[in-house]
Amino acid sequence: MAYTVSRVKAMALVAVGRTDEVEVLATRLCQPGTYLEPFALRAFGLVRRDVALLAQAIERFEEMGLDWHAADTRTAAAQAKLFPVP
Repeated sequence: MAYTVSRVKAMALVAVGRTDEVEVLATRLCQPGTYLEPFALRAFGLVRRDVALLAQAIERFEEMGLDWHAADTRTAAAQAKLFPVP
């Protein structure tokens, strides 16, 4: 449950533009090799408008078999007009 709340909160903060709070939360979540790492990378990538971080998030999601989240990250990047994202 805590994982779900953290990842949903990160995307909600991104959606409402609360960049400083995203940075704090994503920093806490971005532990290499953990389930939450790609969610943190996606949040960082969106608020920083960093295509490389979004590509890392997509790669991690795909490595973990979380293809839906990889696709969702591509959609979020497209909506934010961040190109190119693989």
